[in-house]
Amino acid sequence: MTISVTGHRPDKLGSEYDMKGPISRNIYSTLECIIAQLKPSLMITGMALGVDMIFANLAIRQNIPFIAAIPFEGQQKKWPLKSQQLYNRILSYAKEKVVVCEGGYEPWKMQKRNEWMVDRSDLLIAVWDGSKGGTYNCVNYAVDKGVEIKRIDPRL
Repeated sequence: MTISVTGHRPDKLGSEYDMKGPISRNIYSTLECIIAQLKPSLMITGMALGVDMIFANLAIRQNIPFIAAIPFEGQQKKWPLKSQQLYNRILSYAKEKVVVCEGGYEPWKMQKRNEWMVDRSDLLIAVWDGSKGGTYNCVNYAVDKGVEIKRIDPRL
């Protein structure tokens, strides 16, 4: 089974950029339980700050191979230095790195990355508070494609 994740950035998760606060810990433990139950053979992360990084860290700690689906080369370049270092550390563990779109930043490239992940997944885990945005768009794409979705509401 291949599982991908979509979810919020730190600004919608209590601004826990270091991923060490109570919201991040709760998301990690919830994801850990789901992963233990499903025992995926492969995980796919979009490598964005927030939920994607939590998911990637879980794959590393559980020794589950993962694909880093990168929306475009250099997505991390405007992030804080600590976040860039974490990004590069996580990439060093990836089974495969896929750059989905050529060129630099364009907002639509995040959705193309999400579509790429969903198209290769048996299940999408959505850490989503129900608001509109990239996670909402990814969930709608998965619904249209008939991919199973497991939702985690980060507010609970």
